[in-house]
Amino acid sequence: MKKWKLQNRILSLVLLPGLIVSVFLGSFFIMQRMSDLDLLLEERGLAIGKQAASTSEYGVISGNFLLLENLTNNLLEERDLRAARILNKDGQVLAHSGPIMIENYIGNTQIKSGRLQLSKTQDTIRIKAPVFSQNIDLDNNDLEPLYKQQSVSNDLLGWVEIEMSLTNTQLGKYQHLAISIATVISTLLLCLMLAIRISRSISNPVKDMVTCVDNISDGKIDSRVHINSGDEFQTLAAGINAMAIAIQRAKNEHTQNIEQATHDIRETLDTIEIQNIELDIARREAIEASRIKSEFLTPYHRYWHL
Repeated sequence: MKKWKLQNRILSLVLLPGLIVSVFLGSFFIMQRMSDLDLLLEERGLAIGKQAASTSEYGVISGNFLLLENLTNNLLEERDLRAARILNKDGQVLAHSGPIMIENYIGNTQIKSGRLQLSKTQDTIRIKAPVFSQNIDLDNNDLEPLYKQQSVSNDLLGWVEIEMSLTNTQLGKYQHLAISIATVISTLLLCLMLAIRISRSISNPVKDMVTCVDNISDGKIDSRVHINSGDEFQTLAAGINAMAIAIQRAKNEHTQNIEQATHDIRETLDTIEIQNIELDIARREAIEASRIKSEFLTPYHRYWHL
């Protein structure tokens, strides 16, 4: 991470927390929603089974199989209800509607609401509600021959068993999962766009200032930073521009001083050269005067020797 660019660091700082929060919260709410869908199906099945057990009491007591068959057929109109049947207390089927119930159970049977039994298979849940006598008064003529031989009491009369399909619940889970994933992805994309914008608002001014400083160090002192963000970057850019102006001013003054010194040196050299020329002329004149003087004094010198 030390070798990452500033823009990549900003992107990671913005996206990483959002990714972690989205994954954890998304996973939590997805699992919670799936559990709620399962619980909702179970509660609805338990309510249907309990209501059906109360409704089927008269049919079980009277042995009215046609009434029980109509009841199971009406139960199939309930959403997600796959099959329904009514049994007597000995386990004999009195009425059945729908396909054959699945028997490959998963796990143990659970007791709900004190009396209702709930079992699970791979694709369904099975709910078994007991039917009890509630002291319904019936004439002997209302009873079927099978039930005329039995005494009606407050004991268990039979069972209502319904099977709820998990297909719609699984479909709802998949839909919720797809919506949740799409929401998480959309949130991450929004965070990515925001992170890119923030990183550019930070990295671009820094890049411009670094480029300007590099140009100044290379001798391009006329380089300037143009930032109008109104924040600390603009203040820093103004400081860099002021530094560049001061360097340019110092360079101009230094150049002028060098030019002035060069001019003064040239004038001094010219003066020295003129003086050298004058000295050379004076030397030549002195030599010539000495020669003329020697030529003038030579005859007299010879005369005196004679």
